[in-house]
Amino acid sequence: MGVVGCSTSTDKLLRIQENGLYGFVDTLGNVCIKPQYKYVGNFSKDGYALIISKAKIENDTLAINYGFIDTGNKLVVDTINHLKISISELERLWNFYDAESFIYKFNTSSLEFEDYCLEAIRISQGLYQYTDNNNLVGYKDLKGNIVIPAKYEFAGPFYKNVAIVSEKIDFDPSRTLSDSFNTFSLINIKGEYIKGKAWIYVPPFTKEGLTWCSEINLEENEYGNISFSVVWTQIDLNGNITIGPVSGKLGDVIYNGYPDNNGLYTYYFSDILGIHVGYSFVNKDGQWATDRNGDNQLTLLGEDAEVFNNVTSFSEGFAGVEVFKERNSRWTFMTPDFKIATTELYDSVKPFTSNLAVVQLGTWGVIDKGFNLVIPFKFSKISQFVDGFAYANIRSSKYVREGWINKKGEFIWETNRRK
Repeated sequence: MGVVGCSTSTDKLLRIQENGLYGFVDTLGNVCIKPQYKYVGNFSKDGYALIISKAKIENDTLAINYGFIDTGNKLVVDTINHLKISISELERLWNFYDAESFIYKFNTSSLEFEDYCLEAIRISQGLYQYTDNNNLVGYKDLKGNIVIPAKYEFAGPFYKNVAIVSEKIDFDPSRTLSDSFNTFSLINIKGEYIKGKAWIYVPPFTKEGLTWCSEINLEENEYGNISFSVVWTQIDLNGNITIGPVSGKLGDVIYNGYPDNNGLYTYYFSDILGIHVGYSFVNKDGQWATDRNGDNQLTLLGEDAEVFNNVTSFSEGFAGVEVFKERNSRWTFMTPDFKIATTELYDSVKPFTSNLAVVQLGTWGVIDKGFNLVIPFKFSKISQFVDGFAYANIRSSKYVREGWINKKGEFIWETNRRK
């Protein structure tokens, strides 16, 4: 079945699920692609969605058969393609956890509305990822021709002619320890290195063509003891540093921000054992934005602490922050100068998107930038709004009413699923 009666642009198709099968609707709630797939991902900007026809675990490896459909529900890449990735690589490189649970749900048709698998596998700039008999990843075009041979452990989708790839850790005696672990590179659409094996981790680029990546430095002293540190830098699509370097510890993370993040990037701290310490923010000059006393380091504890126990990212002028009232943990919002923006307190909050923030007081509702409640607290779950729409559900004792809501809190498409 193709696109039928759709009255919106094809880049706004919303994934739906009914009776264990996936399809798509437009933003008016018209069913464009009837639910018929055991698994389908979101449509990419290029207009293609991943489908998985078979999935299993064999020898600690996820093995799937996959292909792609276009917005007219035409199979543009047949599901004869296969991908095999070890469970350890799925977690370390692909950020995909609990593959066993996904396989069980897939094979019993019990995947849920918001279950996603390997969203990094997609057609972008006419290329998609494949694996060879050695379980290495490369790229093919829409005709199935090999464009870039398989030689990577991880290969992300192309964005503006650039892809993030990682090769196997190689303990070569002629290379330093640091070089052995920094396996992430940038390649161009011809498979040529833009910058090779420079980082230990590179997350996907933002719409602005920027990303925070990390490089590990390892040193062994004369007694065989190894010390390590991590350096974070923000880079552009050419691998050039735009912010940083910022020194940190293994386990610390700087997160990519929203486009309108006021130039503030969330920094997560952990201690030497990886235990949570708190959050700060890095500004566009690579400095600690919460370094109130100006000593170029952060006070972690006490009344003068310069970190927060928990935060959201800054977006549209505000960030969520966890505060304590009468020994209870509550959430509110702060401004870019780290002042509390409202006296309203919530159980939990999500960042502002589409000029709205999803907040919780027992159940979930939605506020505007004046902190007025615009959608009542009645939902069991609401995702962040994207282009004015959000997934939401209301749970009862036997059923889950779920689907997509608009900015008024109205379901534009819904279904009832037995729990």
